[in-house]
Amino acid sequence: MARMHGAGPTARDSVLMKLLSQSSINDNMNDQMYASLQSIQKMRNDMVREHCMLGDQSAQVDMDIQTILTEGKLTPRVISILQKYEEYSSNMVKFASSTSYGEASQTTKRKRKRLTEAELDEICRENNWILPRYTILPSLIDGLYQAAVYLVCPDLELNAAGDIKTTPREARDSAAASMLHQLHTKAKEKLAELDSSTSDAVLRLDQIPEK
Repeated sequence: MARMHGAGPTARDSVLMKLLSQSSINDNMNDQMYASLQSIQKMRNDMVREHCMLGDQSAQVDMDIQTILTEGKLTPRVISILQKYEEYSSNMVKFASSTSYGEASQTTKRKRKRLTEAELDEICRENNWILPRYTILPSLIDGLYQAAVYLVCPDLELNAAGDIKTTPREARDSAAASMLHQLHTKAKEKLAELDSSTSDAVLRLDQIPEK
């Protein structure tokens, strides 16, 4: 039977209208989701770019430190390096004098003292080594994190991977623990070599006939 002119929408029309309305809502939500995703991706890109820039700068600073240690005196090259950092150091002193920075710095130091990462940093500083570099990657499968650490010493280059952890900080700390284990193992091997050399020297001395 034909629908009468001016009659209201049928049940089928109502269902279609609801579906169209729901589809429009879903489209809007998808648009909002992808807009938010693009914003998050831009934030990630900016952070990675900043991380790379800081990595480049810290590598240059480490190179300058090693140059000063190698030169060992005020050569023209060392003087040039020191002059380069005079303005930077002055700005950092002014920044550190602010109360907010001082409080934040103390809080950060207290937190870092509990970490294995801080222990590894301290060993590097005491030995005038280049500070370790970390790479942290998220797992796309389980949402966890794993870190790798790289260490350059005068006599060797080491790298170590940590266990999979729930946070980036824990992952970095785990990698630092793995590196510390490697360093302790290398130290034991070095001591064993020294003990062996000492024993061989004693044996050779014992073989010298007395006059």
